[in-house]
Parts: sequence; structure tokens; C-alpha cells
Amino acid sequence: MSVPLSVFDVNVHIFAWPFRHLRLADPRALSEELQRLHTTKALVGSLEAIFHRDIDSVNRRLVEACRVFGPVDRTLSENLWFPCGTVHPGLPDWKEDLRRCHETHGMLAVRLYPNYHQYRLDSDTGMALLAECQRRRLLVQIVMSLEDSRTQHPLVRVPPVPLESVAAVASKFPQTPFMLLNAFRETPLPKLAEICRRPNVYVELATLERAGAIDRVLDSIPADRLCYGSNLPLFYGSSARLKLLTADITDTQRSQIASTNIISLINLLREGD
Repeated sequence: MSVPLSVFDVNVHIFAWPFRHLRLADPRALSEELQRLHTTKALVGSLEAIFHRDIDSVNRRLVEACRVFGPVDRTLSENLWFPCGTVHPGLPDWKEDLRRCHETHGMLAVRLYPNYHQYRLDSDTGMALLAECQRRRLLVQIVMSLEDSRTQHPLVRVPPVPLESVAAVASKFPQTPFMLLNAFRETPLPKLAEICRRPNVYVELATLERAGAIDRVLDSIPADRLCYGSNLPLFYGSSARLKLLTADITDTQRSQIASTNIISLINLLREGD
């Protein structure tokens, strides 16, 4: 079996998490770990974006860390850590934050935390944000959850993002690609499979559990809807890689999940600029 040595991780964060020490919160340590795991490209967000109110400074620190610590494609002179800025529509001037993500920092994707920021995607607030994302042709990553509910701090109990709200906005904004992060933990597979029938919805594998998990998922979700994600540094990165390497799937399916799907999507977004 031919196994791709390199992967494109769509679910990576940097910086500190307030509830426990993360060994890989430091961008330099994270970079070394991604290299060890043969992760050559990554979509990277900031854990600071969840609780900090100055979102613009959070996004600027993220961009700088990706520039300094991410690998560089020498041929293209391109950084291979792609920063995913955050926009909090409950804060003042969020449209300017989004404009800076897209126009100033050249981001192709934004990462949203509706549960932590306390809004529904299908509310007026969420719809206004997503309308701007569609106008700017951005990939929208929706973090469905971050921690297992059993390990959450008792003063910060955060439920997962309701899947029905995702289904509503995926239908409302068909030209916007949506990617669900950490979706498998809380959501039954049949419901995920139903929403992934939409051509603009993708899901990543970080929270897939049990032996042969990818094999079973591909019975319901096509390989071109599934991407490689680790949820580093909150999870062990080797878990995602082991799931991919041991899956009883074709080499074509493995390549799609490892990198082809997300690279094709990014190229499509770039063509629209």
C-alpha cells in the first residue's frame, strides 16, 4: 500500500488554553511536532480568539506567528501555515475585522466559534457575518466543539454548535464552503452524512474514534468531503495520522483525505480573487 508521507492539517491552533497547560501551545514546539508528523501545510487558528475581545490584535499575532514559525515553499516563496482569522459578530466593528482578515492579511479562511461567542449561525447576527464571508469568497471553518464535555471546567460548560443551524446556513449560502471541525464527537454519523451531501460542506477527522473509524465513515460520507485534521495542540497529533495510515481504504481515498481535498478547495478560492 502506498501511503502519502505528507498531510495538510486543517485543524490546528496555537497559543495558550486557559484551562490546562498545553505542551505544544508554543508555536516553535508546534512547528517541530508538525514536522515530525510529516505535516507540511496547515490551517492555523488562535486559541486566544475564543476569550480575547481585541480580535484584531489576536489575528495580527496569529499572522505573525504563522510567518515566523510556519514552513515556507521556497519555489513559490509562500508560507505553508495558512492563518485562519476569527471574527466575533457580537463585538463592535466586526466587519472591519473581517475586512482586515481578507484584504490586509490575505486570509482565505475564517474560523468561527458560535458556541463560545454565544450566537447561532442562523440568527440575524450569524447570517450577516456569513453573507460577508460569501461576498468575499472565504472558506468558513465552524468549530463545533473544542473539549470533551467531560473535561470542561464546571464554570465554562459550552455545548456543541447545533447541527441544524449549520444545515440552515449551508443551504442559505450555497456558494460558501463550510468545514466542520471536531464534529464527530457530539453528532451522530447519519446526521453528519446528511449535511455532507451538500456540495459546499466538508468535515475533518480529528474526533473520529474507535478502530476502523475512517473505513466506516466512508460508507456514509464520500472521501471528497473528508479532510485531515488533528485538533493540535488540544489532541495528540499522532492519533489522526495513525487513523489515516491504518485505514482500509484505497490510495486515492487516502490522498484525498490527506491533502487533495483541501488543496483543491484553496485553489478554487484563489481563482475567485
